[in-house]
Amino acid sequence: MGTPGRPQGNPKGETEQANALADFLRELTVGVTVRQLGERYRSGKTSWGEYRSGAKAIPFHLLERIINDREHDPRVRATLLTRARHLHDEAEIAGKGSRPCGSTG
Repeated sequence: MGTPGRPQGNPKGETEQANALADFLRELTVGVTVRQLGERYRSGKTSWGEYRSGAKAIPFHLLERIINDREHDPRVRATLLTRARHLHDEAEIAGKGSRPCGSTG
């Protein structure tokens, strides 16, 4: 039997960094629907769809909560948080004035 929810599709971020952040979020939330995420973290399904597609950068505090909820080993959690911070910062920087993915000039 398949998992609930629609298939995610390819990332749709404006930058490669936004897509990398979306891919990381998808890894963290694999098997969880946007509805479940919205209920657990008290935000809308639309926002979660945008976060997981890369259309919108997830706020770092939500990313941090997901990691803290998901991973109980402090060493693994620290590694994930470091990676999350790096990906989030890169996506934020790239989103400020860079050209969309695939743009050649």
